[in-house]
Amino acid sequence: MTTVSAKITSGETLSSGPWCYYHASLKEKESYHRTICRYFPEPYDDSRVILDEITHAQDLFLSGVPLRKTIARNLALKKNVFMMIICIELKIPLFLVGKPGSSKSLAKTIMGIINTFKQCACFQQGKDLQQYVSVVVLDEVVLAEDSPKMPMKALNPLLEKELIESARGICSSDSLVQDRVQGYFSPFAEAYEMMCHRQNKKFFGLCDYYSLIKMVFSSARASNNKPSCQNIVWAVLQNFSGKDDIPTLDIFMVSLPEARCVGEFSTLELIKDNNCRDMKRVAVGEMDEAESCYLLILAKNYMTLQILQQSFFSENQQPEIIFGSSFPLDQEYAQIFRNINQVKICMETFKMVVLLNLQHLYESLYNVLNQYYVYLGSQKYVDLGHPSRRVLGPP
Repeated sequence: MTTVSAKITSGETLSSGPWCYYHASLKEKESYHRTICRYFPEPYDDSRVILDEITHAQDLFLSGVPLRKTIARNLALKKNVFMMIICIELKIPLFLVGKPGSSKSLAKTIMGIINTFKQCACFQQGKDLQQYVSVVVLDEVVLAEDSPKMPMKALNPLLEKELIESARGICSSDSLVQDRVQGYFSPFAEAYEMMCHRQNKKFFGLCDYYSLIKMVFSSARASNNKPSCQNIVWAVLQNFSGKDDIPTLDIFMVSLPEARCVGEFSTLELIKDNNCRDMKRVAVGEMDEAESCYLLILAKNYMTLQILQQSFFSENQQPEIIFGSSFPLDQEYAQIFRNINQVKICMETFKMVVLLNLQHLYESLYNVLNQYYVYLGSQKYVDLGHPSRRVLGPP
């Protein structure tokens, strides 16, 4: 780009082209490339040049963003961050729509969103509006899968190629460990897609797949060797067990024959391992390394709670149990806020919480349960509360 006109054309390509590009149908994308390039001078009269220019800008924008080691810089995240930057710069409203798991919330967290219109108005007072702009995001205002009780959303699967690339990105912080586990990426992706096809409802999702990759990566790093057969089976069951009608190990054995060499594990052993691992890290001050998922235990009666208490908790380490019901008073905002405050206090004091019959509370704890953290300095925080009133608190 040696001429002034070329520089202007490059800027126009990034500021106007993508807006149309990302609203074009995926099925019509190639024909869109061929059509739009006719209206640009050289060298942008070639659709491949325009696509390369946009891809380079996506990589450039995301390259300066500090991300945690286990977050992959995948295509969905690059697209979302890129479009948010372009629209904020041009002060264009942006409707970020996509399937659960397509990095919408993560992109929003990276961009540092201001919570309310009133705060935005205050921030803009006395500022040069040509150089400064505040942003409001209406997060999860309308969900296609809304129900009266606001159930937690199950994450949808991506294509196998994107699954493998995301796994590489998650493990990219240590190339030596990545070499030990990368042979599992393709079998894991194939097995995950089979799991998604076998389930009638979206019970398992991308969060389970990503957690599996992180667990295997962590195991290989801790042992300084390839994960053993037992480690692989343990990680698979930790993330994909719980549905009696889905033969988890049989599905993974198709892609991972070595999984046949390990015997069965009891459900109590799996739960105990998930709980005790993070308790040990809290005791030695390594909470930043904790990557375990929060457990969802489906049971037919309340005997399950007694079994958990007798099996895992001593008299000195009893969890905080928050019990809910369908009675009207338990559905009121005041009670919801009291429950949220209880959860917040337990998070701050590293005390385990058991939520019982509190489906209506899951929406308020959505970011907590999915571990969407905001980093301020060396401390991480999470957004929690009712949609009309949210606060940041330490996890």
